[in-house]
Amino acid sequence: VEPQSVCLKIQSQGTVLPKTESTLAVEVSGRIIEVADNFRPGAHFDAGDILFKIDPIDYTVAVASRQAELAMAELNLAQEEALSEQAAADWNTNGYTQPPSALTLRKPQLKRAKAVLSSAHAQLGLAKRNLERTQIKAPYTGRVLTKSADLGQLVSASTPEPIAQLYATDFAEIRLPLSQKQAGYLDDLSLRPAKVILRYKTNTWEAQLVRLEGTIDTKSRLLYGVALISNPFDGTNQLRRGQFLQAEIEGRTL
Repeated sequence: VEPQSVCLKIQSQGTVLPKTESTLAVEVSGRIIEVADNFRPGAHFDAGDILFKIDPIDYTVAVASRQAELAMAELNLAQEEALSEQAAADWNTNGYTQPPSALTLRKPQLKRAKAVLSSAHAQLGLAKRNLERTQIKAPYTGRVLTKSADLGQLVSASTPEPIAQLYATDFAEIRLPLSQKQAGYLDDLSLRPAKVILRYKTNTWEAQLVRLEGTIDTKSRLLYGVALISNPFDGTNQLRRGQFLQAEIEGRTL
């Protein structure tokens, strides 16, 4: 009998799901006037791509209106500043010995004009932001899972149903059920992730077990480890969302 080092192997299985998956909603209301070719279930898009556009005419008019209000506020402030300076000059010319009051120097009116100008700037910024929101852009590189809106449809920010469901293609996660005994075979994952080999028929992928969830399932008495794999949905040997895989986790070496 001779001693030798043995790397403990843990067998498990799980389903591939994107690390980032989100629902797409609109922040302004209007009619969809343009839809991108890649805004279809299964289609790929890059971060920043315009998926569809909402009719911007109402929001363009709002920007013009806010610009006019801003110009008026700037004019009012300039007038109040001139009146305040004139009031101070008149007070000095008349030879009064006591200092002038704030009302005499029109300081309250000047303060109000500055507040109105600040509000006009904010309202113009909001109007421009709403105009930008008529172009619905992809928040990250990924694929379209489902969509419920198309060309010519009226959409609203108050609609509870999402316009589409998207998922990122940079990383996927696989939740792997483990018994508490199997979890004891692992090293501290915060120091070094464990290597995971994923298999489906003859295809294999390499992933890393990056963390253990903090809750034990009350029904199965199992806890779950989360394996992370990069760029799983691209290339020739690509995975599919929802694909079931067998997993072999490398544990501690004894």
